Amino acid sequence: MTRLSRIFLLSLALLAVGRLGVEVYDWAAHRQERERIRGLRTRLLDAGVEVVRSHAHEDSLAAALREADEALEREHRLLEESKVRALRGGAPPALYAAYREALDRYNRQVAVRNARARARWGAQVRKQEAQTRYDALADSIRGMARALGDPYYSVPLPAEAASERGAQKLDP
Repeated sequence: MTRLSRIFLLSLALLAVGRLGVEVYDWAAHRQERERIRGLRTRLLDAGVEVVRSHAHEDSLAAALREADEALEREHRLLEESKVRALRGGAPPALYAAYREALDRYNRQVAVRNARARARWGAQVRKQEAQTRYDALADSIRGMARALGDPYYSVPLPAEAASERGAQKLDP
């Protein structure tokens, strides 16, 4: 082994030891920050599960609302036909009574539909709040990781958080 190769190997070893020293120092110096990131990550996973659950709940309410709207549209067309006959004066009293009963039923369905619409609105608000909470936690984690020198820290998406938490069945 030549003198030049020994100097090169010694330089390489010193460089490796120096780099290892910096890594050990960073690990020890940023222990509290890493603990905070772990705590934030736990909260982020919970927020991610809530995002997925609230999204699924809002989707189911939206589907129920669409069904209610379609049923109301059909009922409304039938009512309009009966109304036209009643206004022309060609409706016997029994048919007019049936029309009034159908109108009352329609009005009850409208009230149920409106209650579903309010429930969906509330679900949308909860979904947005969960998403805002998740985004704030994700931004905090990324900012802290960047400050620690890890700009590519992996922050799980809400679906990944739900999967990690084992929330396979996401009942609202």
